[in-house]
Amino acid sequence: MPGRTEVEQLHKIFKLCGSPSEDYWRKSKLPHATIFKPQQPYRRCVAEKFKDFPTPALGLMETLLSIDPTDRGSAASALKSEFFTVKPLPCDPSSLPKYPHSKEFDAKVRDEEARRGPLLELLQSGDIDLCFANEDETRELLRDDENASPEAALEFLAKHCQWAVVRLGSNRCLAKCGRERWVAVATESSIVVTI
Repeated sequence: MPGRTEVEQLHKIFKLCGSPSEDYWRKSKLPHATIFKPQQPYRRCVAEKFKDFPTPALGLMETLLSIDPTDRGSAASALKSEFFTVKPLPCDPSSLPKYPHSKEFDAKVRDEEARRGPLLELLQSGDIDLCFANEDETRELLRDDENASPEAALEFLAKHCQWAVVRLGSNRCLAKCGRERWVAVATESSIVVTI
């Protein structure tokens, strides 16, 4: 039920699930609720729309598609639904078709993976002698690592190139070449290197 705007999206939902009651609108205290409130209330038609569905599936949908959160079932109550215990049983999720994610966050993650992939391939090629990264880049590089830190990023980069440098803020950096590590701090007049 994709809508072109938030208001259109809500109206598509209301056309299927019914409009919230007047009491709901009063209690919700939503800012700008009048923008979202339909001029004509919609009647709930989930059962009519999905009349060919088995009764247990329809019962589960009726509960989960409730507009009022107090009437909506929880994930725990959904798992106790008759839908999951009567035949035909739901299929194994691994047998379901896979579709690309469509949510903005999922699309962002997909884009980041696409950008990150070529960098990892380049690093793993062994053709890199010197690699610089700032703190944001190191977080991105080690996004899936729960121990991600500038030091961990330095070690990761050092595995794939001769010289690895991770910049920390505007005046510090970590560097590694082979087994040797340095911390460099720049002041107004000099650079102090600690081994």
